[in-house]
Amino acid sequence: MSQRLGSRDAVPTDPRSVLSDLARHATSLKAIVTELPPASLDGPERKEHILDAIEKVSHPLPAKLKIPISSDVLSPSPLPRTSIGIIGSTGLGKSTLLSSVLGRDILPASSVGRGTAAPTIITYHPDDHIEASLTFMPLEEFRGAVESTMDLLEPDENGRILLNSELMEDPSYAMISESLSLSRKDLMRIKKGSNGAHEDGQQASVNAVLQMYPELTALLGSTISIRETNEKSFRDALEQYMGPTRDRKGLKKWAFLTLFVIKYNAEVVSDGSILIDLPGSDDCSAIVTRAIERFKERLDVKLVAVLSPRASTEAIVNEHMVEEIKRRRRTHMEQLEEEGEEGAGPDTLDKHRVANVFQANSTGLAVISEFISIPHPKLMPHSNLLKVTQCDALTRDDETQRLEEDRDVKRLLQGDAEYQKLVEECVRTQAEYDAKSAILQSLDDEGIRGLKRLKLSNEAQAAARDGNDSEHSELAQAASDRRVERQEAEREMKRARKSYQQSMERRRVMVTRARYLASGVNVRRSFRDCVIDANQDVDHGSEDSDAEEDGEDLSLPVFATSAQDFNWAVTSGNSELESTGVPALRKFLRHLGARAEYQAALDLLRPFRAEVESTHLLVTASDSETIGEKVARQKQDLRNRWASRDLRSLRSSTNSATTNGIRLSLEAAFAKKVKERLGKARADLQVLETTCEEGAQAASNAARPTAQSLMEPKKHWGIYRAVMRRHGHYGDLPDFNITLVDHLFQAIETAVDDYCGWEILDRLQADLTKVASALFHNVRVSAIGYDENLNRQLRQATARSQENVQRSLDKMKREGSAIFQENRHLSTRTFLGSEVQSHLEDVYDEAFGYRGNGFLKKMKAYFVEAVWEAGETMFDDITREFVDYQSAILNEVEALIKTTCTQIAKECEMEISNAWVVPAKERKLIRTRTKAATSVQSIAQSLSLLETKLVEEMRRSENSVPTCHPAP
Repeated sequence: MSQRLGSRDAVPTDPRSVLSDLARHATSLKAIVTELPPASLDGPERKEHILDAIEKVSHPLPAKLKIPISSDVLSPSPLPRTSIGIIGSTGLGKSTLLSSVLGRDILPASSVGRGTAAPTIITYHPDDHIEASLTFMPLEEFRGAVESTMDLLEPDENGRILLNSELMEDPSYAMISESLSLSRKDLMRIKKGSNGAHEDGQQASVNAVLQMYPELTALLGSTISIRETNEKSFRDALEQYMGPTRDRKGLKKWAFLTLFVIKYNAEVVSDGSILIDLPGSDDCSAIVTRAIERFKERLDVKLVAVLSPRASTEAIVNEHMVEEIKRRRRTHMEQLEEEGEEGAGPDTLDKHRVANVFQANSTGLAVISEFISIPHPKLMPHSNLLKVTQCDALTRDDETQRLEEDRDVKRLLQGDAEYQKLVEECVRTQAEYDAKSAILQSLDDEGIRGLKRLKLSNEAQAAARDGNDSEHSELAQAASDRRVERQEAEREMKRARKSYQQSMERRRVMVTRARYLASGVNVRRSFRDCVIDANQDVDHGSEDSDAEEDGEDLSLPVFATSAQDFNWAVTSGNSELESTGVPALRKFLRHLGARAEYQAALDLLRPFRAEVESTHLLVTASDSETIGEKVARQKQDLRNRWASRDLRSLRSSTNSATTNGIRLSLEAAFAKKVKERLGKARADLQVLETTCEEGAQAASNAARPTAQSLMEPKKHWGIYRAVMRRHGHYGDLPDFNITLVDHLFQAIETAVDDYCGWEILDRLQADLTKVASALFHNVRVSAIGYDENLNRQLRQATARSQENVQRSLDKMKREGSAIFQENRHLSTRTFLGSEVQSHLEDVYDEAFGYRGNGFLKKMKAYFVEAVWEAGETMFDDITREFVDYQSAILNEVEALIKTTCTQIAKECEMEISNAWVVPAKERKLIRTRTKAATSVQSIAQSLSLLETKLVEEMRRSENSVPTCHPAP
């Protein structure tokens, strides 16, 4: 069992143990309830309701997995997985950083000496061994790459042969050439050898290549599994499926990877986090590029990695910031944060609100401001972890001095009294070191002169033989004294040098921390500016949104890190691991998954605990003889007034009441509010449809000129054939499908931003809470003048029901928001482009089939006309499908809302009915109920204690996890 964050001395309350405890208690309760006759539980419907609640806890449904990965690879679990993707440019060092976070060097990037070749998923299993599955591209994808490569070796329409540099810019040629270690001459030899074949020349070329590499045929389209007990064995096993590194000859199998999944017991993924290392798209095959886009659309959290100097100015960071602000608006995180902070800190929050605070503090975006610098020279020959990519050619001391002159860093250091004191210490220790070095140098110089005099004396003494040796003895004694003095001076010099080095190392650490802090400040300021701009767009430039010039938005997690500094500290035994930011990032990533798991466990625990407590009240209800006839009649009056007809008929011979009971009254009032809000949402959907239809018309009108513009660039005919073969997307060319749908996308983006369908969840939560509160008030009023104990029971029952309403509506809002968020990708360029692609498949296939003299001109003309023809209906069809998708999403949310409302109404009536239950006085039934009551009470107490500990653990965990590094 993994140790939870912040709970090393606490009783284990991790979600997995909570689920286990819940299942055990559910089994015990089921045995008790099954033996009880329906009459002791106020009828068969109530008994069935309790058994249903037990079943939900005994066999919880598996959580939905958002990322596209097979259940064979990642088995279903009732606890959610949180998908976290690291995004950034090729060669930035994302995999190096991820290896540092994981604590193991098992990523494929380390084996091939290049950037990540395919999406790499890291997930958890509790065993000691390491498992991996490698999926390779389909054979047809490889055939297409070879055919495109062979096309480009032929002259273009003007008879010009492409240069090597031009060929290497093509993704198919670059992949085939690099992965198969084939030069242009090699490829030309294969092509010429295939020209005489009976089959199609290109097909023959593909077959010739496959014959050269028979192991590749078995690899393509397959999924390979690896299982090893340690890192070295794993890397050795991985190497046979990776091939040689980038700089060596041979079949580079890593180039054909499309997905890599690793499972092992890394701490960072032990609590439900799934880390996904996404390649930079600079040098990926088309199939991998499409996979990257699919993953990005379904991530729970995006980690945007960027080099520190560009952290606050990089375009990709700004784009993700804008998207994160939109996401927060859709889920109303700002509102929840205000609710969570209102009145008191986390220690005074009640159990119900704590989950909302955690949800409010969650984020869909974090920024990693990465520093890449020269590692310590001593480590260069020994460490495989240290890779110098895009680094500054500086020594560590030179880098410290340079950073001290940086404007932002200098501003922070000037106001730091400890740093100024340390600078003075560095000056003093350096002066002491210089002085000791000078003394040592002086003694060395004097020693050299003394040795020369002693040598001359030896020569003179040898010549005289019987001469006076007193002078020689004095010189020898002086040389001996100088050696002793030098040894002492050398010891003093070394002490001074060590003191100076220690001072400089502390100074370097302080400067590095200031560098990290300055980077984080700049990114958070940038995010704050985005928030202000977004607020001004909403408020039409209201001055209320203005803020201080130097303000930061602390709700965006920013981690300034250096994997190289971390690896140097680990290898050298340096204690400054925390200052590198990697441990903080590791805790943050782990906690993202833990938070979701905690919430899921709490969502399962609370309703079950409430049901058990309600069952205990039911089996401990007093009979009419105990409470007296007067109170019994009052309880019967409450039953007649507030019990629904089917329940009332079980216990009353009269059916004269004309008003609805609690359940039917709540259902009717809920239905009215739901109808009003859904009506508004569907009206907004009509507005969205109108806007989209205008965009469809604009796209249709632009279809011909857009298609013509796509055909205008002067490209080799092989490139156009490759585009047609891959249905519109190839290399760094503009995606044909996305370009064609751009007018429609612009309209849809505007329409979706204005569409307020998701707001029904916020508004309904308030509406339905008020409706329930009003009804509960009426229930209490109806008992005025009744027995005081009965009134107390009624107040307690309605208070518990109000808690149940709030809890159920919170859960409904989270699940409804998730439905909207999960389908957000339906309005992205990528998805709309895929819709265009599916409509134009026949057009692409027909265009690809053009061959012979002058075929390129004919192919282009056909494509333009065919797109124009298809555009007359295609964009309308896509718009209709998009609106239908949105309507289906609204229908799904509506079903969730109605199911929740029905469940709330039923549970509230059953909870309040405990106040009016009067069991029959039967001796045998009394003994059975008494025995059951003791057991049920024990379960209720255990669950209450479990919930208390779980909430405390959540608070402790939440408070102990860094959300930024360095802390602002």
